[in-house]
Order: sequence, then C-alpha cells, then structure tokens
Amino acid sequence: MSTAPAAPVFSPEDLVRELDARRQTDGCSVALANGCFDLLHPGHLSFLEGAAQEADVLVVGTAGGGLALVARDADGLTIESIEAISFPVWLFRVQAQGGEEVVIEPAAATMMPQLADLQLPAGELEPFHSEEEGVTAVPETIPLETARGWLEQRGQGHLTETALVRLPLWRCQYSFEGDTYQVLVDASTGAVMAAVFPEKAESPYYLVAGLGLVLFAIEGLAITNPVVKFVAYAITAVPLVLLAYWVARKI
Repeated sequence: MSTAPAAPVFSPEDLVRELDARRQTDGCSVALANGCFDLLHPGHLSFLEGAAQEADVLVVGTAGGGLALVARDADGLTIESIEAISFPVWLFRVQAQGGEEVVIEPAAATMMPQLADLQLPAGELEPFHSEEEGVTAVPETIPLETARGWLEQRGQGHLTETALVRLPLWRCQYSFEGDTYQVLVDASTGAVMAAVFPEKAESPYYLVAGLGLVLFAIEGLAITNPVVKFVAYAITAVPLVLLAYWVARKI
C-alpha cells in the first residue's frame, strides 16, 4: 500500500519565503485552511479536501496549545484554567422500528444537560487508559441500573448492547465581569456546552422594542386608511427587524 509523502512544516517566516519563491517560478495560487486539529475527525478531512481543490497549494495553519478558544466581544474575559478530562457515559444500542439506534446517558453527575445529546465520534472506539498523562478521569457515580431505568421509561426499543464509554472533553473555567463560569468542549467535534452563560445586556433590546411601539403608535393615530396603515407598518417593520438583528449580533 502506497502512502503520500508527509507535507513539510514551515515557520511563518520560512512559509512566506517559500510561497514567494513558488509564486515567482510557478505563479501558483494558494489556499489557507486554519483550525484546531487536536483530534482529527472526518469533518476536518472533508474541510481540508475541499480547501485543497480551491488552489494549487494548500497551507494548513494549526492553533497551538491543544485547545483554541475564541470569544466574540470578550473584553474583560479571563480564562482561568483548561483541563483535559474523560467523562463516562453509558452507551446503549437499541433495536427500534427504524433500525438500530445508539443512545448515551451520563454515567456521572453533571450540570451540563447537553451531554445526553452528544454524538459519539465517527470511527472505532479505542480502549481507555486511566493512567494517560494529563487527562483527568471523572469517576462513574450513576449505576447502570439507573441509566437502564431512564431508557425503559422512554421506551426507545429493545436493548441489544450496553457499554461504558469515556468521552474526551476539555473543561474550561473563565471569569467575566466578576463572575466565574465553566464550559465543556467536546474534543472530537468542538461543540461547547454550558449550564450558565454570562447574561447579555437587556437595555438595547428594550430600546428597540420601545422604538417600535412608539413608531407603530404614531402611525396608528396619524393614518386612518387601513390599507395605507398596513403598508406603513410593513415599511417600518423592515428597519426595525434589521436593527434588532444588528443588536442581537453585537450584544
């Protein structure tokens, strides 16, 4: 079986020189794909394959530090700790009317309800080694009988397989405006889970709502023709919706 040669790794300075040389000799086009590939999964491969088709040369940039956290409008946010953990879940394979289904239930107490909605990473499961350096193993505290009881209550089908599986997660603690928050990041998909988020400022939303009420009230009192009033309402609603969308994006 033949394998493709490994791609070279460049420092930023060497990469600039290499690309300049190639453009001068070949006139080649360049595509850039950047991400945090701490656990490579099929979505990453599809992304990189698509990027490679867009140009003659594909440059892949990787975020360092194992976990890339990007926060929008995060002035005053301080990341206090990032910890790699393995979280236990009970895996159930059930035979339902539509075919086989995989259901997971937390095997340890958690404040993150989104854990029950996670999908197992594509590919084969690998044995867990509790002595893996730098990874904290969360102990199982929910008995198998309890998790089976949840499954039976929902009546999801005939149980065919049961297993204890550990999911790779990042546990991040950060502070924002004097309060401390915690999030979990699925290390295989990048999905972010949190029980409590920092609250958004409410006054801009009240201002948009108040502005809409005032405009509609003025039009309702000033215009007597129902057709003209309806048209005026529709015209006024457009900038209000756009303003509300802008506020939602910025706040």
